[in-house]
Amino acid sequence: MTTISHKRRQQGRGLRIVLVGVLCLVVSGILLVWREPLTGAFWAVFTPAFSAVQSLTSQGELERLRTELALAEALLADRDVLLRENIDLKSRLGRTPEVGTTLLAAVLLRPPATPYDTLVLDVGQGEGVSAGDLVFSAGSVVIGRVTEVYRSSSRATLYSAPGEAHDALVFAEGGSVPIIMEGQGGGSFKGQLPQGVEVSVGDPVLFPDINPILAARVAATEVASNESFQTIYLQLPANPFSLRFVEVRKRSSL
Repeated sequence: MTTISHKRRQQGRGLRIVLVGVLCLVVSGILLVWREPLTGAFWAVFTPAFSAVQSLTSQGELERLRTELALAEALLADRDVLLRENIDLKSRLGRTPEVGTTLLAAVLLRPPATPYDTLVLDVGQGEGVSAGDLVFSAGSVVIGRVTEVYRSSSRATLYSAPGEAHDALVFAEGGSVPIIMEGQGGGSFKGQLPQGVEVSVGDPVLFPDINPILAARVAATEVASNESFQTIYLQLPANPFSLRFVEVRKRSSL
């Protein structure tokens, strides 16, 4: 009895293996014959869903960009109102600063896609942009100037670019102190002041003018005991690696 039962189990196992093999062959044959129709049916069913998801994602991104653009335009409009009031007040005192047209520009390329501390903008000769025009962020922070102009785009060099040097004023608690800002790249500068000058992190640095313009803020100080000068490290208020919009202002010089 034991021998017969063992043989039956072996026969049943062999039959199952054969059936599984046949089933695999049948499924493989169906897939080979119906692969293209099945693939077409799959994409016909799921393509609308994929398209809908992609459309929603694109619409969300477009809406976000529209919101950012509207905010930038609102900030620019608000800044222009304040600037006009400031100009009107100074004109009554006989001190009218030079002011030109302001253009809102999108940043097409920024570091690290461009050489450090340069931007490619979507405005150029067609919009009246010229080399030497000033580039602002948030309407009141000057970050550089236009250095190359093309038909529909332009290149701006930030003041923090290596090799750049500009006279400015550090506004500390004790008053304003002149400093030469030397560009170090990456939106940073350094300069030197006498050891006795009290400077704090966050102090604003402005370009001297009838209408002073914010250029940087103090980021750190370094004092050596055997030196008569201290090193001041400065930083652009705007991050050049994340700029999306800037304003180009027609003006010959600071």
